[in-house]
This record gives sequence, structure tokens and C-alpha cells, in this order.
Amino acid sequence: FALPRPAQPSPRPPRRPMLRRILRPLSLAGSHAQTAYESASGLVQVMDMHREVGAARQRLEAVRERRRAAAESVREVREELDSLHVRLDGMQRSDPRFPGLVSEEHGALRKLSECEGAFQKMDREEREAFERLSGAVN
Repeated sequence: FALPRPAQPSPRPPRRPMLRRILRPLSLAGSHAQTAYESASGLVQVMDMHREVGAARQRLEAVRERRRAAAESVREVREELDSLHVRLDGMQRSDPRFPGLVSEEHGALRKLSECEGAFQKMDREEREAFERLSGAVN
């Protein structure tokens, strides 16, 4: 018992250089036709809007990263201030180190005020960047 042999594929037709010479100008004309089609169909505007949305998204991510850094600095200064408060609470006012700790507390409070201002600025910038992204999407 023998299995039937599969049919042989037909040989490739010979190449036609004449066909290539005809199609080459059509492919060059096709790029102009494609550009005209993209312009007429609004595809150019869609691609521009896509680029604008991508740029707005990148700006938003950059602002969010700066906002996170500002929030982290606020957290660190608050921890430092809490530590100073604990040390001050356990110390008598007549202790000679007390004025130095009060000065440190004052410096930490000023630094906290600056950090909170920077955080609020970053928060505002994040909202504005989000609004720009929302506007670009619409």
C-alpha cells in the first residue's frame, strides 16, 4: 500500500520587467494621491491631534513627577518638624539647648512654608496640564 504523492506546485511565472516600468510611476503618483487623500479625508488633522495629545500627556507626566517630588519634600520637612516637637516637649525651658531647638524649629517651619508653596504651585500646574490634555483629547 502506497500513499499518493502530493501535487507539485506550479512553477512561478517569469518576471515581467515591463510591468515594473509601468508600476513605478504609479507608485510615485500614489504618494501624491495618498497625501491628497489624507488631506481631504481629515487624516492629517487626526495625526496632528494625535501628536498634540502625546505631547500634552508627556507634559502632564513631567509635571506629575515634579509634584511628587514636592510632596516628598513636604513630607520630609514635616517629619523633621515632628521630631523637633517631640524633643522640645521633653525638654524644660530652662535647659541651655532649648533656644537652639527653638531656632531649629523656626528654620524647619520656614522650610515647610517654602515647600508647601512649591507643592501648591506644582499642584496648580498639574491641574492646568490635565486641562490642556483634556482639551487636546476633545
